[in-house]
Order: sequence, then C-alpha cells, then structure tokens
Amino acid sequence: MVELVCLKPVLLVIAAILTSVGLGFSIAAIASPSWEVVHMREFQTEHHHGLWLDCARNVKTITSNGEQINLYGKTHCTYKFDYTYGESAMLDDSVPDSENVTHLSYKVFHIAYMIMIALSVISGLTTITVIVGTCRYRNSVTPILLFTMTSLMSTALSSGVFGSYFFVSHSSENRFIKGVTAIYDTDFGDAYYFEQYATYSFFFAFAIGMLLLKLLKYFVNFKSKLSRKLPGASTYSVPESNKPQPFLPVPPYHQFYPEQNLQPPHFIKKLPKSPASEVDFHSQPHMLTPSQEPFLRNYSFPKSSVSSTSSVFASLRSYDADTVSRASISTSNSQTPLLLGLETMV
Repeated sequence: MVELVCLKPVLLVIAAILTSVGLGFSIAAIASPSWEVVHMREFQTEHHHGLWLDCARNVKTITSNGEQINLYGKTHCTYKFDYTYGESAMLDDSVPDSENVTHLSYKVFHIAYMIMIALSVISGLTTITVIVGTCRYRNSVTPILLFTMTSLMSTALSSGVFGSYFFVSHSSENRFIKGVTAIYDTDFGDAYYFEQYATYSFFFAFAIGMLLLKLLKYFVNFKSKLSRKLPGASTYSVPESNKPQPFLPVPPYHQFYPEQNLQPPHFIKKLPKSPASEVDFHSQPHMLTPSQEPFLRNYSFPKSSVSSTSSVFASLRSYDADTVSRASISTSNSQTPLLLGLETMV
C-alpha cells in the first residue's frame, strides 16, 4: 500500500498533463479553419475549410534558378454564417462559384462536430477539477472513478469527431472541388490532426485512470488476504476512507487487573440478610471461641471464587468451636459484606 501511496500522485500528475494537452489540441481544432485544404492552381489560391470559418489566400509558384518557390499572400477569412441560402440559390450548379459555395456553407455535421468538441472540452475541464479534488480526498476511490469516467467521455467524443470526419470528408460531394478546367482533391488540414492528437491524450489519461482503479483493487484484495493471515497487518495500512473510525470496545474489567484475580462488583451475588439469625463476629467478638477469634479477624476472604469459602470451612473444621448459624464477615479488600453459612463444627 505504501507503493500505491507514492505512485498515485505521480500518475495523477501525468494524467492532468495529458488532459491539459488534449484540451489545448481540442480548442485549437475547433478554432482552426484548416479541416480541409485544397490548392486550386488555376486560381492560384489555397482554400481552408473549417467547421465555422473559411479562409483563402493567394499562392503563386515561380521558378528561380531551376527551383520552384511558393509565394503566399495574406489570408482572408469569412464566417460560414455570412453565406445565405439566397446567394447560393442564384448561382448555376455548373459554375465553379456554386461548387465553392457548397463547401463554404454550413452543414449538419459541422454543427454536430462543434457540439461534440465543446462537450469534450467541458469533460476535460471536469477531469482536471476532479484530479485536483483527489488531493483533498486522498483515501477515497470516488474521485478516481469520476476522473476515469470523464476521461472516457472526452475520449469517446473526440474519437467520434475525428473518426466520423474521416468518412464524411471522403464522400464525393465533400472530397472533390470542381474548377474551370480541373477537379481538385482536398487534403486533411492541421485541425484534423489536432483533434486526433487530443483523442490520444484523452485516451492515455483514461488508461491511467483504469490503471489506478486496478491497483486499488489489487491492494485492497491483498490487504484483506494479509489481514486474514496476519491479524495485525492491516494496522499499518492507509485507511480506505476519511470517515471517523468507531471507538474500540472497552476491555472487560478483569483484563485491566489480570494479576489480582478480581471480579467487578456487579458479579458478586449477595445473599439476603436475615436479621434474626445474622451474627457479626467483628461487632460481637464474645460469641467466638478463643480459638476461632484470631483466625476470623485476620482472614481475608477473596470474592472471585466459591472455592475460597470451602477453604474457610475446611480451615474451621480444624478448630474446636461452638455452633454458628450465619456470619457477616467484611473482606479486607473492599469492605463488602459477604454472608456465609457456617456448618456445625465439632
């Protein structure tokens, strides 16, 4: 368990770094317009199509000393919601401008991908918050479980975006752009690879969460097996929750004083007193014979066992005494009256 305590913060820090990297890539992917890139040579322009933003810039290729050099101009960007349905409806489908408007306008998958990436970013922020909360609840499994679930959600959303975009972008209406004299094939831009890197980062963070859960399960099972074999082994382990531990039961009375062989007072069964027949040897010493008086005054009767009473009778039989019906004798330990029935001594 000590190894887990030392390994857990290291793994959580690595998971937080991976989640932060995934968040950065996801934000860059949704902000970048370079999901699809096409170089239209006849227009000497390069088009970048994003989820909500489209950009274009001039690209001229010149030859100098037998080498081709590309000269890039300024980038001009336009929001997709700036294009209206009326403008695209007035264009003929056979002209290149109509084809360009088709790629520039909003589509259903653009909105769906923006929502999914936004949810993955929110889930990633929740993951980092849970990791920070794990420092407060160090001995609880719940933060690690929540961290694993949020990492899985971010991984699923990001992988759904870049996986489905791979197939959507390869469809004929999205992959090819028709020009005046040629048809151009689009390529993946930087934003697509950003989202792919974000998916990998979220996945590795999720793998760390699964590893922590597996280690916790292993150490808990190991501790339970060890505690069954060695009862004191669980004493040195870290508690699994921060709840206050219950009070230990108070040991019995005789465990505090094992040497004195005493019993608590509530174990003493007092015999009912009979005023008519009760005789106190200490208050009425004249009723004792000279041979019994020093013995009874100096004898200490233990409370713990009945065998001590029988030993008194055995000792009294060795003396010549008169008949004593009942006696109330005070013990030297607690001054508790103990009534004893004495037999007739010969």
